[in-house]
Amino acid sequence: PGKPTMIISTTIGNTALIQWQPPKEMVGELMGYRLRYKREEEETYTTRDFRRTDDHFTVTGLHKGATYIFRLCAKNRAGNGEEYSKEISTPEDVPSSYPQNLRVVGLTTTTTKLAWDPPPLPERNGKIVRYVVVYRDINSHQNQTNGTAETQMTIQGLQPDTTYDIRVRAFTGKGGGPISPSIQSRTMSTSMP
Repeated sequence: PGKPTMIISTTIGNTALIQWQPPKEMVGELMGYRLRYKREEEETYTTRDFRRTDDHFTVTGLHKGATYIFRLCAKNRAGNGEEYSKEISTPEDVPSSYPQNLRVVGLTTTTTKLAWDPPPLPERNGKIVRYVVVYRDINSHQNQTNGTAETQMTIQGLQPDTTYDIRVRAFTGKGGGPISPSIQSRTMSTSMP
């Protein structure tokens, strides 16, 4: 078969309505359709088969701030025809989860080097543009913040032999997500002469 035609409309609530029409060029009897779709970053497609009388399908559970690829082909006795391919992007939102696995990867008397992983892919809700680390001396109520586009950072200018409470949050273009649980890190002490 030739290519079917397909229109996709995204709706509120992480769903997309796929509607299609049979191919203009059809050799032999139309047996049905096959739809394949995936998030751009994913390796494997989800595949759905449809009867020849079907002309629409609603895909649920789409992630926010993501690009999806949809491919639809018609089937006859000879097999699958050429695929009609279309990409859609869902609107961004603030992250719905915090950066994962916040950890200390280096220490001196006045610095703490941190690293973390981005929020889980389904909860990023768009492109993470920056991270903000919030930290304070545990004996103080005064938070300090520091931003970066990377998934690591060295906090400078700390006091020796002092415990700090450290958290991190992720931001998309829409704003900041929830803040991570805190970890504690103690700077090294200056050894007495």
